[in-house]
Amino acid sequence: MTAPIIETRVDAIHQSTLPRLRALLLRELGDQAAETSTCRTTISALTGQTDVDSQLEREIAEASEKRAEETIAAIEAGVGILWNVITVSLRQTIIPPSMLGRVNSVYRFFAWGMMPIGAAIGGLTVVVVSTFADREWALRSTWLVSAAIHIGLFLFGRSKLTTAKIEAARAEGVNPSQSAS
Repeated sequence: MTAPIIETRVDAIHQSTLPRLRALLLRELGDQAAETSTCRTTISALTGQTDVDSQLEREIAEASEKRAEETIAAIEAGVGILWNVITVSLRQTIIPPSMLGRVNSVYRFFAWGMMPIGAAIGGLTVVVVSTFADREWALRSTWLVSAAIHIGLFLFGRSKLTTAKIEAARAEGVNPSQSAS
């Protein structure tokens, strides 16, 4: 009776050790080294697991997906910062100083006011999409809807906000007395 208990404990140790060992090897050796047959053989020998290849492939795929998500988040943050700098600079050159505070308050009202509306639209999107798709795609669909909205706004704004119109507004903002006469 002691042999099955010992085997069960050894299996439990192997199951708890393998993920830690994989994570350690991926962190220390990198993705390319973890893909080598020597690394697979070492993990297999140390843990007694025979399906190391598929587990390593899943781990590498998850690490690659995480890196892609981090890259997209960094690009998105950079675009957000760039947008803020450009729009604030443009507003400060176009809007007369006496009106700047009022215009900024209206801008913030719409920017912050759209956040709960966007959250509600995102939640509604997940509820609707989850009726005909699995949960993972329902959650991803919010990004697709957001992309469609942004593309639509870009196409609409592209025709309205031309360089000529922005330069004319800048010239009027710099010399408001000349345009009034």
